[in-house]
Amino acid sequence: MLTVGTTSGDLAFDLTAGRSRVRTHTVSGDVTVRVPSGTGYAVSSRSVCGTVVVDGDLVSGARAGRAGTARGGNGDLDIAARSVSGDVIVLSAPATEQTDGAV
Repeated sequence: MLTVGTTSGDLAFDLTAGRSRVRTHTVSGDVTVRVPSGTGYAVSSRSVCGTVVVDGDLVSGARAGRAGTARGGNGDLDIAARSVSGDVIVLSAPATEQTDGAV
């Protein structure tokens, strides 16, 4: 499991393993998670003053207290991302950019 938080700053992750748990929290900063192409995911996210986008689809807009969930495939990748003032973005990596190993 990967758990990361920051008070002021962006978080960005390129995951290479399909089966993982990721927990992030920022006070003032964006969270971006790129998952391997074809990987199933289950995303739980909240951004008080930002936008939540999962695989190109808007999950929630910039309205206070909005949270969203999205699921694709088998849900092997479990992501919980929170930001008070920042965007939460989860996207699939192009197949050509994948490498061996895990983050």
